[in-house]
Amino acid sequence: MVEKSAIDKFTSTLDPVPGNIHIVIELLKRLDLKTASSTLDISGPPFPGAIGAMIEYKCHAHVTVFSDDEMSQAKKCCSEFSIRNPLSAQIGLPSSIPWEESTFDSVISIAAPVPLSLTPGIISEIYRVLKPGGYFAWAGPASYTNDIPTYMKLPLRSMQFGEIKTPALTALIISHTGFHILNAEIFKSSWEHWEHWLEVSDNEKMTDEFRKSLIRDHGSWLALGIIIVKKPPKPEWAL
Repeated sequence: MVEKSAIDKFTSTLDPVPGNIHIVIELLKRLDLKTASSTLDISGPPFPGAIGAMIEYKCHAHVTVFSDDEMSQAKKCCSEFSIRNPLSAQIGLPSSIPWEESTFDSVISIAAPVPLSLTPGIISEIYRVLKPGGYFAWAGPASYTNDIPTYMKLPLRSMQFGEIKTPALTALIISHTGFHILNAEIFKSSWEHWEHWLEVSDNEKMTDEFRKSLIRDHGSWLALGIIIVKKPPKPEWAL
């Protein structure tokens, strides 16, 4: 572990993501990351999974970015937390990840604006770059049921959240690529984290329509989910 000040500094950068540091640390803990393992974060700045893995587990972290500006942000994030290992960044769309096959021990996506399960091209690329036995971990907006309430449909579009589903259904769709499902659950105290986001977010990060619908919902439908799937290891006869 590194000194507490580094963790505190990291935590302070994550507001106002729903779930904040709690969901990041919980996700990393579930992955049981090993020292010096290689992880890819496709979340976008501030790359909470990558930075958290580097601080807590001394992982070799990499990120996929969409622009030169995000590339600069990735390198800045690394230097701000006094991380000795360099943060590797490459520009590329998540549906065409610019890394070789079987490169990473884990791939992480936290607070993705659109559920990745609805984008098969991204999932197949994640599967491709993972080593056999590697993990894909996702955390972000989820729901208690798969039927979207009428009062949430337009507000969700205004936030570009896409069609939010239950963790169970999302994991099932992801598994069609070949993944084995390990976890698919609602994150504890989901409403408390959304409520905190209501308090700290300004109008640039949350539309009025979404704010009103979130207050009306009050945790009855909208939640936060955690999904962990595993790429099957190679069978003994293929080793």
